[in-house]
Amino acid sequence: MNAKELRLGNYINHKFDELEFNEVVGVDWEFIYLSNITCDYVSFDDCEPILLTEEWLLKMGFELLHEYEHDFTEKIFGINITDCNNEEKLRISLPFQTIEIGDEDSSYYVANINIKHVHQLQNLYFALTGEELTIK
Repeated sequence: MNAKELRLGNYINHKFDELEFNEVVGVDWEFIYLSNITCDYVSFDDCEPILLTEEWLLKMGFELLHEYEHDFTEKIFGINITDCNNEEKLRISLPFQTIEIGDEDSSYYVANINIKHVHQLQNLYFALTGEELTIK
């Protein structure tokens, strides 16, 4: 993992810890400081990102909006975000992870962003809303 990718509050895995996830509580050029861990700090080599899955989207407040059957099953998850008193949707399409941002009365802004990990989605959500995306 790279220190540049992480923010305080991001969820990641510690390779030698049996917890489902750890929350980043500090980052410096050499170490990551995690919540719920017995030692004070761990190296970047001992941490790994959490794969973004349907289960994680649901844990963080996304709802299944649509499900399409093709040669594969595509599921679209959404979460409401409020900006300047306008309800907007942030939609994530799995397995391709296309991101749509907009409201129901206007066309969506669509971006094919390759988001593979929970911390990347947390960072995108924070950039869009200024708020943390956490487990509900």
